[in-house]
Amino acid sequence: MVSSDRTALPKLVGTAGLLVDPESVDALAGAMARLLGDPDLARELGRRGLERSRQYSWAETARRTLAIYHEAARGQASRLARRTWATARYSGGCPDHAP
Repeated sequence: MVSSDRTALPKLVGTAGLLVDPESVDALAGAMARLLGDPDLARELGRRGLERSRQYSWAETARRTLAIYHEAARGQASRLARRTWATARYSGGCPDHAP
């Protein structure tokens, strides 16, 4: 595999591919030529890629996404509670801090 060396792709690819500057035609061509000229490397990266792909599944993606949504919802609820308390306090609606 040949992949960009930008954003999250290096983490995703790991050692299963050759990483190149996506803005460099020479780097991309060089990586492709390297794979075409080295069948052992191509096979090894293919093996690593298959192994790496087993670490990812739609079920795991869904589980992680749901966890992030729950975390965000808890944070939103916490912010809302703080904002409600602050509004009540400053408007005289909080019994502990009545004007």
